[in-house]
Amino acid sequence: IYASDNYQDWIQTFNPDGTLREVIGSYGDDLGKFKTAAGIAPAGPFGKLLVASVNTPGVQVYRLGGSSPVDWPVPQIELSTASLTFPNQEVGTIGGALDVIVTNNGNAPLGIHGMGVVGPFAVANNCDVVDPGESCSFSTVFAPISAGPNQGSVTFFSSAGGGQHTVSLLGSGFVPAQAVLSAARLDFKAQSIGTTSPIKPVVVTNSGTIPLTISNIVGAGPFGVSSNCGPQLAGGGSCTVFVDFAPSVTGPSIGSVTITSSDAKSPDVIPLFGEGIIFELTPNPNNRDFGVVEDGGVSRIEQIQVLNTGSGRVNVGTVHLAGDNFSDFHLTTDYCSSNPIDVGQSCWIEVKFIPGTASESFAQLVIPAVADLEFTVGLSGSASQLFADGFETGD
Repeated sequence: IYASDNYQDWIQTFNPDGTLREVIGSYGDDLGKFKTAAGIAPAGPFGKLLVASVNTPGVQVYRLGGSSPVDWPVPQIELSTASLTFPNQEVGTIGGALDVIVTNNGNAPLGIHGMGVVGPFAVANNCDVVDPGESCSFSTVFAPISAGPNQGSVTFFSSAGGGQHTVSLLGSGFVPAQAVLSAARLDFKAQSIGTTSPIKPVVVTNSGTIPLTISNIVGAGPFGVSSNCGPQLAGGGSCTVFVDFAPSVTGPSIGSVTITSSDAKSPDVIPLFGEGIIFELTPNPNNRDFGVVEDGGVSRIEQIQVLNTGSGRVNVGTVHLAGDNFSDFHLTTDYCSSNPIDVGQSCWIEVKFIPGTASESFAQLVIPAVADLEFTVGLSGSASQLFADGFETGD
């Protein structure tokens, strides 16, 4: 069996059972050498073999039947590295190339007839044949598709001994730090001048896998800003910014919270809106004396007007009685509880006095409103005590 080898540039002869008999020729320009051995024609009766080479001009004639060679030209592959470690790379992007240098240290051409790449890596095949003593560069890039360590390999299939030579590949993908806010804006309810609203929280979450550096959190306008955020927020971690509204003037108020960080889109600005108003209820009268009522009797019903004299609607809570002798007074009519009162409008409450054990009774009519405000009306009354002879106390 006669076989020409284009990669190795030699001719091999085999016995019918496939065992090697001899190797004829080698790479080069001299007599007995050729480049890209292609056509062969055995002349059996003459014990000769004719060989045509693509890249040399002549046909060479070889004598067959020599002894099997002990040493013949072979390629020898050498890789510049056994492993490549890439810099950390953002997921979904392609990093810079690292090279694998393939050198042929043998004395026959080295054929690279394939590569196998495993993992999120890509390799550019820059050459198919490496001449003896020459080198070839293969560019390798890392393109992670997930965060964390990414492992892979590139295997070169060549005509050198062993057939396969592998370089291990390692890189780590990351998702860049990004500040994600739980609110794009904050709207506060109307707030009484000189008071502070309940806190509204804004949660800041780092959606990346690397730490987010927070350099500054600052508020503007009549809004208070504080936070539990440190200088760095770990990947996937959260912290909270606390915002309240403390108006000093009536009317609409605007402001903002600005969060400056290492996020590419920084700074993040949250618009703030609120309105300062004056909540004021004026009871008329603001004190009501029921006078002297005979023990066991019931007073006349007294009416109390509650007027909204502020600058905004007031939502009245549940009107109730308080004080040491509140049980001596009774609400007979209540048109104020759980009702909104517009500016300049009124509601009405009626109260009666039924003396108890005390000779003099004192209590407060409590009218709760928004923002923890309470307005009160003082209530008082006396009970007349009879002597056994029928004369009233004091007579």
